[in-house]
Amino acid sequence: MGTVGQRIRMKYRNKKVDLIDLIGAAQQIRATSIEQAAGTCLANSLNVCLIAKTYSIPVELVMWNVRDDPKFCDHWAVRITKSKVIDVTGIQIGNKFSSLVKFSSLVVFNIADYPKNFGQPRFYEADQLVEVYLSEANSTNGEFSSYGVIKIHKLMLHQDLTNAAELKSISYVVGSIQAYLKFRIIFLLTQIERRLLGLVTLLLKRG
Repeated sequence: MGTVGQRIRMKYRNKKVDLIDLIGAAQQIRATSIEQAAGTCLANSLNVCLIAKTYSIPVELVMWNVRDDPKFCDHWAVRITKSKVIDVTGIQIGNKFSSLVKFSSLVVFNIADYPKNFGQPRFYEADQLVEVYLSEANSTNGEFSSYGVIKIHKLMLHQDLTNAAELKSISYVVGSIQAYLKFRIIFLLTQIERRLLGLVTLLLKRG
């Protein structure tokens, strides 16, 4: 099957890729059900960034720190212009988008149309994050490990704090640290839940 990077590069080799092609590629990997999209928005957004990086299409990774929704900790997409993103797992949001959005096979959305509880999006330089993702996926047969997720978030925190220093914004620092701590707490609880479920399953099999 090859690694994630190899499969993507093979698919688009010997082809001049532009933004329209990138959108077309995103449509091919778009999640078509909520179940398929759940928990995959970061990895799938990084896949889009990988295609863009391979063909020197400038993009940024976008993260929303979602409030007041037990189904979301955060949500991810790829910014392709100042006001638009490619979102291959947008089906999770569905009718929560602005009423102006007609959700069907769309992968391109206006940032302004995202729900209010998604808060202000944060933008990240994609290259370094893609390298971490590619390295992790290649070393785990295409799977994005827990360690890889943590490493991505640490790099994001570093970018956030660098931006905060340049902006001389204490509130940006506080918001960045809060977002990172929220991720670590939810991530820890999720890992504990998975281990408990695994233990229960094992005990039931033995019983």
